[in-house]
Amino acid sequence: VGVIGLAIILFEGGLSTSWRRLREVVVPAAMLSTVGVVITAVLTGLIAYALLDISWLSAFLLGAVVSSTDAAAVFATLRYTEIRRRLARTLEAESGGNDPMAIALTIGLISWIEMPSFGPSDFVQLIVQQLGLGMLVGLLMGAAAMYIFARLPKTIGAFAPVTSVAAFALTFGVANMIGGSGFLAVYMVGLAIGSTPSRYRHQLVTFHEGLAFIAQVTMFVVLGLLVVPHALLAVAAPCIIFAVLLIVIIRPVAVWSST
Repeated sequence: VGVIGLAIILFEGGLSTSWRRLREVVVPAAMLSTVGVVITAVLTGLIAYALLDISWLSAFLLGAVVSSTDAAAVFATLRYTEIRRRLARTLEAESGGNDPMAIALTIGLISWIEMPSFGPSDFVQLIVQQLGLGMLVGLLMGAAAMYIFARLPKTIGAFAPVTSVAAFALTFGVANMIGGSGFLAVYMVGLAIGSTPSRYRHQLVTFHEGLAFIAQVTMFVVLGLLVVPHALLAVAAPCIIFAVLLIVIIRPVAVWSST
């Protein structure tokens, strides 16, 4: 449920913007979503190891899990704010791009914990593979989607959202089948469709905005169902300290360092 929900949210995030809007912020957004994520994961891992009774790899896994911002919350919040345009676009692009990096780090660290033979070179190879193949699929499927959506005939206008859902699902599936990041691929395809001049663009944005809102609600309900309140008491104090340090020290340091 979480995987499907996040993919829907990232696709809508790309669809609701365009390459023309993101060109001026592509460098800081790319730095934040790659270097910033790694710095956050490393610093968070060091703090987690000091505060919690866990191994080094488990500490860095915790750092990787919390290293990305919440795309659902960022996209939803930016719709109702009036912050500076450049900053808003940087946040949009970074929030869409940091999830694939964080997920690649998470998958790599889980593999490292579960398989003793898995080493640093395998870890780096997995991350490069995830991001590289995800970007390749995103570029190819994005080019195909731009060609198709620029030429959709009026006779099937009512089914334009069906076409966009098919493009989203096919892209995610293909990227995952070949070992790439489906999240990065669907964000790039959404960005490609959002950048394509089409009479159906407003219709598609409206449809996927509603779909993404349903996905956000569903994801947060599922996350709430997974929490066992009485199990939180044993780790409440160190985790609250951990969260405060993450918010007021680690993230600002990561943002400053990567920009």
